[in-house]
Amino acid sequence: VVWLDALNTIAGSGDNFTIDSLIANTTLQAIDASPSAPAEHVGPLPSIAANGFGNFTNGIYATAITAFRLDSILLKSNDALDVRVNVWTDQPSAGGVVLQQSELISLPAAGEHQVAVDLTVQPGNYFFNIDYVSGAGQLFRADGGASFPYVFTDVVSLDSINFANQLRYYYLFDWVVTPVCLGTQ
Repeated sequence: VVWLDALNTIAGSGDNFTIDSLIANTTLQAIDASPSAPAEHVGPLPSIAANGFGNFTNGIYATAITAFRLDSILLKSNDALDVRVNVWTDQPSAGGVVLQQSELISLPAAGEHQVAVDLTVQPGNYFFNIDYVSGAGQLFRADGGASFPYVFTDVVSLDSINFANQLRYYYLFDWVVTPVCLGTQ
């Protein structure tokens, strides 16, 4: 299920959706988001580079060619860490607005972790990054080896990062993406 606001923008995904606070009347529509093709992997693995732990606000610009669900990503940490995945209209320093945020993702220890994200996006241009909530750990960002774009044909393109050195890749490795058909209310 996908929850749409009055502008038909996705406000959230999942069977339940909680609104943080209300200062006015808010109306949401629930629509079905059915898989329209099998899931595929897009984006590199952390093995593209050997160095690069650090928690920064950098992220990935992506183009959704069709609606898709970001099922999971691979995160690599050097210790325990709690994070969320953000979907923005643009990067924060350019005035971007958070459209969606994943549920809390808890990484219990150092290592590579394929974690559920379960966010659905409509066609458009987005910026994806990490919200660091708590913990002593840092996430891995490849300090070299990236080769943009990373493409799931006719579904999504991971276009670039918000850093001058486009050989870097920030945090969100190995996207598992399912194309979806957004249905009726």
